[in-house]
Amino acid sequence: LNAGTQTLNVTFTPTDSAHYSTVVASQSLVVSKASQTIDFGTLPDKIYGDAPFALLATASSGLAVSFSVVSGPATISGSTLTLTGAGTIAVRAVQAGNTNYLAAASVDRSFAVVKATTVITWTAPSAIVYGTALGAAFQIHTEITGERPDFTMEHAYWGPSFTSDQVKYVLEKGLVRDFRLGP
Repeated sequence: LNAGTQTLNVTFTPTDSAHYSTVVASQSLVVSKASQTIDFGTLPDKIYGDAPFALLATASSGLAVSFSVVSGPATISGSTLTLTGAGTIAVRAVQAGNTNYLAAASVDRSFAVVKATTVITWTAPSAIVYGTALGAAFQIHTEITGERPDFTMEHAYWGPSFTSDQVKYVLEKGLVRDFRLGP
């Protein structure tokens, strides 16, 4: 029977109708909604840059479980979680119930997303003559473009310092062309 107030009707028809009469009876019965629970296992820690992954949880009722991001650098679409940064992420599993089941208590799970490790790969520079200036800019330019730099570096001081990301951006965008330092 479904949850709610139900009416049970009983009709008794005797086989000995000479001594017994047919009887009809009705009785109301209240059927309460059943409780349910959610099974949502622990989530392993991740590394920023890991692929989106599916969240898995089940309700004891067999009804579908939905998910939401409570806090942290992540987004969710259906049951697929996508990491958007490093930090602690809290995810909530919910089953709202239906005609026959009460809402389940929500279950929260947290996990850490650690920063990705930056890997820098250097190729061995070619041999140079004693006294030749060798700067990181030459190496970075060669790594990114695969070509020798098209500028002259006549002293070690190049002006203000720049972060690796700033240098990479300028080189990848091709913003430095035929740059010459000196007379």
